[in-house]
Amino acid sequence: KGLDNLFGWFEKHDKLSWTITLFGAIAIFYFSSIKIYPTSKTLGIKAEIYHILAFFSFAFALLVSSIKREKLRLIPLTIFISFFYAILDEIHHLYVPGRGFSLEDLFIWDNSGILIASMVYLILTIKTSHILKTQKHSQINGRGK
Repeated sequence: KGLDNLFGWFEKHDKLSWTITLFGAIAIFYFSSIKIYPTSKTLGIKAEIYHILAFFSFAFALLVSSIKREKLRLIPLTIFISFFYAILDEIHHLYVPGRGFSLEDLFIWDNSGILIASMVYLILTIKTSHILKTQKHSQINGRGK
């Protein structure tokens, strides 16, 4: 019930959902603009973990904003958009001193975050869908509130 309430709240507050998604994209751009060196850590964490978390957060917010548990056919499109943004992020690195385009970051770390977010979103969507069906069935049979 808690997950359904959380998803439902973000679905009802569409502008906030899209604002969070946009904030995620801006945060990735901002942190990508920081001059670092290959042996440095990002925000006190390993760069690989940063990439996974950053793109997990962005992709998950994009999924919640656009899919709304109803348009599951759009999941491949949101994965593509997230991957395209990861490509743009790596291109952006070419213009930041001390950074560069990394196929490893793109194909392993960024994609891991995107794909994990997509799987988690799909699992949570299926789980909350099952909860909703169970609650409706209970209400029909007189066992609900």
